Amino acid sequence: MSTCIYGFIEVKLFDTGFDNWYSAIDISAIFTGNYDIFGCLFGVRNPSNFAPLFADRGLPKDCCDNIKEDFESGEYRNPTWCSYKELVCIDREEKALAPDSRVYKMHGGVRIKGYPDSDEERALAKVMSRGDVLKGAEYDTLVELMSVLVKRYGEEGVRWVAYFD
Repeated sequence: MSTCIYGFIEVKLFDTGFDNWYSAIDISAIFTGNYDIFGCLFGVRNPSNFAPLFADRGLPKDCCDNIKEDFESGEYRNPTWCSYKELVCIDREEKALAPDSRVYKMHGGVRIKGYPDSDEERALAKVMSRGDVLKGAEYDTLVELMSVLVKRYGEEGVRWVAYFD
């Protein structure tokens, strides 16, 4: 069974007279099933064996209405969040706690990441760094979109609230 990520990049509007958080970007439009990022950041589906940075924080009490409505359905689990500042200050050199549970294998002439079938394959597993995981279009797009919002709302006014099915 696969796991999907949901949630929003939220912004805190100060110029309305209220300190409410509002959904700005639905992150399901950015992320697919990237278990390495899920594990590295949130501890969900963690085959790369990282100590998660932002796991089990729960929903912010002041989160936007879209998120509150999602949770009324009872379909989601593992709610958590991180600020923009926390996200961009991640030590990309930090290593996982153990080798990746998967290895690269040839399957039908294509190199894919899969679970090892033997001790010899397990010995090929590599210990990943956060930098290995936090590269590529999904993460780069997320950070770029958040940085645009930071220009308007400030570092303390932009956060990512995430949850999973």
